Amino acid sequence: MADSDLQRTHPLTVVVRSAKVLSQTLVGLFAVMVFGAARDGGLAVLGFAALVLLISAITAGSAWLTWSYFLYGIVGDDLVIQSGWLIKKHRSIPLARVQGVDIRADLFSRLMGLSDVVVQTAGGGSGDAEAKIGSIPLASAEMLRAHLISGKRREVAAVAPAATTTAAPVGDAGPESAPQPAAAAAAAASDPLSHMSDFRGMLGGDQHPETETVFEHAVPLSSLVVAALTSNAPLVALFAAVGFSGQVFQMFGSDTTDAATSVVSSLALPALLLSGILLFVVVGGIAVATTVARDFGFRVRRAGPRLETEAGLMERRMTSVPVRRIQAVIVESTPLRRLFKLSAVRVNTAGFGRSEDNQSTTASALIPITSSKQVRPLMHQLLPEAEQFPQTKQVPPHALRFYVLLPTSLTALATLAAVGLPLAANAALQTSEALALATPLILTASVLLAAGIVATTRVLAWRAAGFGADKNAIAVTYGVFGRYRVRIERSRIQSLAIRQSPFQRHAGLATLHLATVSGSSESVFRVRHMGLSDAVAIENWYSPDPVV
Repeated sequence: MADSDLQRTHPLTVVVRSAKVLSQTLVGLFAVMVFGAARDGGLAVLGFAALVLLISAITAGSAWLTWSYFLYGIVGDDLVIQSGWLIKKHRSIPLARVQGVDIRADLFSRLMGLSDVVVQTAGGGSGDAEAKIGSIPLASAEMLRAHLISGKRREVAAVAPAATTTAAPVGDAGPESAPQPAAAAAAAASDPLSHMSDFRGMLGGDQHPETETVFEHAVPLSSLVVAALTSNAPLVALFAAVGFSGQVFQMFGSDTTDAATSVVSSLALPALLLSGILLFVVVGGIAVATTVARDFGFRVRRAGPRLETEAGLMERRMTSVPVRRIQAVIVESTPLRRLFKLSAVRVNTAGFGRSEDNQSTTASALIPITSSKQVRPLMHQLLPEAEQFPQTKQVPPHALRFYVLLPTSLTALATLAAVGLPLAANAALQTSEALALATPLILTASVLLAAGIVATTRVLAWRAAGFGADKNAIAVTYGVFGRYRVRIERSRIQSLAIRQSPFQRHAGLATLHLATVSGSSESVFRVRHMGLSDAVAIENWYSPDPVV
C-alpha cells in the first residue's frame, strides 16, 4: 500500500456489524412478541415479523453507509482514519504515540477469517481505544499491527518459526526448567480444542505468523479448567447469587418472601443441604465455564520488546503489552492453589488517561496457571527483566497488635450492636421468656465468634506481610488465606510515602505507600506497620529514575 493510499475494510464488515446489532435487538423483540402473542395471537406475530424486517433494513443500510465512508491507511508517520457519512471525521495518529495494538475477533468474525484492530495511544481516553479498524482479514490485521508497532512503514520480514512450548497439565511439575519445544507438538495434538481456538487454527489464517517471536508458551485446556476451579471465581459467584436472590425477594415483597420461607422450613435438613450443594455446583459451574471461555486457548509469547497474549473462545483477543509499560509483576496463589502448589502470574501495565497526570493501570494475565516451581523458568523466558524477586522479611513481631486489636474491637462493637439491639428489644417486649433468658449467651457467643474470625484473619495477614529490596527492585508480600508477591522495578515507582499514626510513632512503626502510576488508586501497594527504620532505609534506597 502506497503512503498516499487509503483503503476500506472488508465488504463483509457490513454483514458482521448488522449481525451484531440484530442479535442484540432481536432478543428483546422476541420476548415482547412472546408476551404479545399470548394476548393478541397471530396479529402480534405479523407485527413482530414486519418490525424485524424494518429493523434489518435500517441496520443493513446504516452498516453499509458506515463501511462505505470508512477509510484507513498509514500515510508517512501517521495512521490516518477517515469516517462518517453524515458528519465527516479525519484523524491522524502519529505512530510514535501508539502504545499498544490488539487484534480481536468474535466467533462469527473468525468463521469468515476477519478480525478487528484496536489501537491504544498515549493521550487517549482512559481505558478506551483511540481507534478501531474492523473487519479486515487476519493477514492484513497482522501486517497493519506490525507496521504500527515498528513505528515506520516497512514490510514485515519473514523469520524462522520461534520455539513454541505447551505447558504440561498442572500437577506434573516436571524439572525446574521451562517446557522444552520438543514436547510442543505432542502436547498440542492432545489438546485439539486449544488449537481450534487459535487465530491461525482451524478457523482460518496461517499456522505461523510473520513475527519476531523468540519464545511462546501455550496453556492446555485441562490446565485452564484447573485454574478456574482453584480461583476465587466460584465463591464470588455464589455470594453474588445469594445477594441477587435477596434483592429479588425484596423486590417482590413480603408475600413472596413468606412463601419462600415456608417452603424452606418444610424441607428436611438433608434436603436443605442438598439444595445448597446443588446451588453451589450450578453457580460455581457457570463461573468456571465463563472463566475457561475467557482464557480458552491461552498463549503468551515474547516478541522482542513486547509481550503478546492470545486468548478467548467466543471473542478471540490478541493483546500486545510493551515491556517498558509493565509497572508491577504479581505472583498469586489462592488458598486452593497454595494447597496444590500452583501459582499464577499477572502484570500491571500503565496506560495513559486524557493527560499525563491522569493515568490508568490494567492487570493482564501473563501465566494463568502453572506449578509454583515453574514460575521462575517461565519468567526467565517471557520476562527475564523481572525474573528475580528480592528476598523479603516479615514485619516486626510487635506489629501484630496493630493488625489485630483495632479490627477485632470494631467487629466486636458492630456485632454487639447488630445482635444486641434486637435481643434487647425482644426482652423489653417480653415476647419470649426462654429467649430473654438465653439473650446473654447468644450475645456473648455472637461477639466471640465474630471477633475470633476477624482476629484469626488479621493474624494470617500479619504473617503474610513482608518486604525486601535489592539494587533493582522492591518486593512486597501480602495475603490472608492466599499469598501474593509483588515485584516493582525501582524506575517504575512514581512516588513513595511513609505515613505514621500517633500510635505507630509511639511503637516505632510506619506504613509504606508505593505508587507505580500517578492518579490511579489501583496501582498503590502498601506495607502496613513495618519498622520505621526499615521504611527509612527503603526511602533512602529509592531514587526516582526516569521511566524508560
